[in-house]
Parts: sequence; structure tokens; C-alpha cells
Amino acid sequence: MFTKQTKKPQKSKQKTKPLKLTTLSRHDNNLILLKKNDECAGDNILLGPLGRTWNEELERKKNKMDSFMKEVEIMKERNRRALVSQKEFLNEANYDYEAIVRDREIEYSEYQKSKELPPNNT
Repeated sequence: MFTKQTKKPQKSKQKTKPLKLTTLSRHDNNLILLKKNDECAGDNILLGPLGRTWNEELERKKNKMDSFMKEVEIMKERNRRALVSQKEFLNEANYDYEAIVRDREIEYSEYQKSKELPPNNT
């Protein structure tokens, strides 16, 4: 008689390592210490980055934004002044060009008139 052979599932060769207890990072320790410090002081205020209160942090960000906007305004004013001076320069250059064109037209018209006049042979 034939017996049906079934394949047994193979066990994985890699053994799972037991979970180790993770050590706390410095950041975690600092958070725990801050929390304990707040509890001891009786303050239930959550601190923002670098130990500032959220109001201080918002004020700091607002000041940074204000100074950034001042810089933007200064840059806009500088660009405006540069554009005005460029426009003046181009207007002067255009005026000079127009004056040169007028002078050449006058010279050319005088030249044409001199060609039209019959030579004065006496």
C-alpha cells in the first residue's frame, strides 16, 4: 500500500531574538525631567522647544516674521530705486539717440539741399 506523504512546513532557520528593553534616549529623559519639574512647581504648562512657553515661542516666531517682512520691504524699495535709475538712464540714452538722429537728419537734409543747388559759376 501506498501512503500519502505530506510535506511538513519547514521551520525558518532564523530564530527570532527576544525583545530587549529599549533604553531611553536623552530626549526622553529630558521630557521626563521637564514633566517632573512642572509637577513639582505646580505648573501645568506644556513647554515648547528649548524650554520656552508656547506664548514666548509664538512671540519669537512673530518677531522673526516681522523682521523678515521688513527685509522684504527693504528689498522691494531697493529694486524700485534700481528700476527708477535704470529708467532714467534709458530715457537719457533714448534722448541722446533721438538728438543724434535729429542732427543726422539735419545734416542729410543740408547735404541734399547742397546737391540741388546749381553750382555757382561766374
